[in-house]
Amino acid sequence: KFKENLILPRIIPREEIEHLLNHMYGCLQQASETVYKYCLRDVAVIELFFATGARVYEISNIRAENVNLNTGLIQLMGKGAKERYVQISNSSLLAMMKKYFVENRTEIKESGYFFVNNRGNRYTEQSIRLMLKKYTKQAGIERNITPHMFRHSFATYLIEDCLLYTSDAAD
Repeated sequence: KFKENLILPRIIPREEIEHLLNHMYGCLQQASETVYKYCLRDVAVIELFFATGARVYEISNIRAENVNLNTGLIQLMGKGAKERYVQISNSSLLAMMKKYFVENRTEIKESGYFFVNNRGNRYTEQSIRLMLKKYTKQAGIERNITPHMFRHSFATYLIEDCLLYTSDAAD
């Protein structure tokens, strides 16, 4: 019998996620009027990664009509055109998404996509990856954080929280 080496997916330590978001919220507070709407978008995208475990492709391709900012329900189109729904229960994230929508309403309506770039087109996967790299570097985080690592982190922390919850309930 030989033991297979189990390689666990790379996750982002909670402190680094917190540090990154704190840095991004700091940028948001200092942003000029012209940059503010894009900072809102970037914070919303990163928060959405962590809150939903969505793929970069799914976030980039969210259609405007598939986001209900009143209920927090978002329809994602996944691999193989599979659709699934995620519920945003975090009220501050929902408030952030509403602010973003208000600031970018015209471009969103014209493009049909919820997340838009500075030219009013869909915010592409590549642009999201570069944005994440930029903020990570600015925040002084050495780890190469990728959008997919948020997916693994989301799953890992969800399981950890469930295990904590069930062990607390058993006590």
